[in-house]
Amino acid sequence: MLVLSLAARITATATLVVVIPAKEATVVCADRRFTGTAGNQFDSDGKLQLLPPHAIYFVVGLEAASEGGKVVYAPGTVFKRFLAERENEGIPPDRAIRNSAEIERYLRDSFEEFLGTHRIPPPSSAPFAIKPFFTLGVLRIENHSPRLTTVTVSQNAKKPSTAISLVSHGMERFGVDSQWPGSMFARSDPMYIGQTDVILGLAKRDRQFSRFTADPYVQKFLLADFGLPLTDRNTALDAAKRLISVTAEGFTAMPDAAQSISRDSVCAVLDYLNETPQYK
Repeated sequence: MLVLSLAARITATATLVVVIPAKEATVVCADRRFTGTAGNQFDSDGKLQLLPPHAIYFVVGLEAASEGGKVVYAPGTVFKRFLAERENEGIPPDRAIRNSAEIERYLRDSFEEFLGTHRIPPPSSAPFAIKPFFTLGVLRIENHSPRLTTVTVSQNAKKPSTAISLVSHGMERFGVDSQWPGSMFARSDPMYIGQTDVILGLAKRDRQFSRFTADPYVQKFLLADFGLPLTDRNTALDAAKRLISVTAEGFTAMPDAAQSISRDSVCAVLDYLNETPQYK
């Protein structure tokens, strides 16, 4: 049995993806910082990936587990293997990503296989520990309308050698001519996917979110466009980049905090009309 050391400072789990819908596109930005199970940190563009022709996917949480300097488990790699196996069966990726139940089962089974051969201490075993869970998100376009599906897989606290999972459909239909004003895609509200407790922690330390609202890019977004469908995707792109950047900057004011969010981000835009993803 390999034993993975997961002890780390609490902010080592601070991995972020920000999703902001605009009227004709959705912007997705991810910070570039990865934290290994030994607490080592490095920057990579791998957190956010295009999935041609109509989708984007990302992983937050336990993005990779390593032992002896070698990656022994990575949800993104497992997802790619799932798509490759379906393609060998004659099912193209564009169809395979619609079967959320099968994706959930595949990811859960693979994580259980990993947990069965690698003993991971439960989070309570250390004051601050990297939680053994991950969320894989798939944002796709279907009939010029976006769909967001997230699959969260975590270690079963009652039986650590097993895993539990949950599928969520976080955003509903919203096209260029939306008739669903109650939908999340009918608003420009930013959605943080990942360690939202990090954002809540910053909010408690910085009342009224002054760190965020004082930023000129974010201020324009919050005061002028928040709650309305954005017509300008560049505004959403600037806001998403800056939300990640100022979150990273917020950690510099927090004592004993590991700088585990990169100020740099990798971003992609999913165009509703052309149904194409593109890095920006």
